[in-house]
Amino acid sequence: MKGLCDSDVGKRVHRELAASNGQRKFVYWLTLNSHLPYVPVENGPLACNSAQARITDRIPCELTEIWMEVFDAVAAIAADPDLPPLDIMVVGDHNTPMWSRAAASHFRTGLIDWYRLEYVADR
Repeated sequence: MKGLCDSDVGKRVHRELAASNGQRKFVYWLTLNSHLPYVPVENGPLACNSAQARITDRIPCELTEIWMEVFDAVAAIAADPDLPPLDIMVVGDHNTPMWSRAAASHFRTGLIDWYRLEYVADR
């Protein structure tokens, strides 16, 4: 796959935020690696292509490994004490499409996944 991987973009976003010099900034990061078709993570932490797979349905397992890389990058940004206060909003831009009913059963139709990490000053 040509271009930057999602985890590489996460590092770039981290650097961009670190270079903000305290100025407010809006950074938009669109992930691509986890969109179908995708390239599975080699030797991923969930062992998706083995008898010991942590998630038994292969496609959701492989996608989860890809998402884990993005979540790790977001966690590194959120935990960096050298960054200015920031809020992080992670929002899907569509339902997670699946090619099989078994894989689709792990997701709720019509719902878009999201989460928000909000900065709260020490009180």
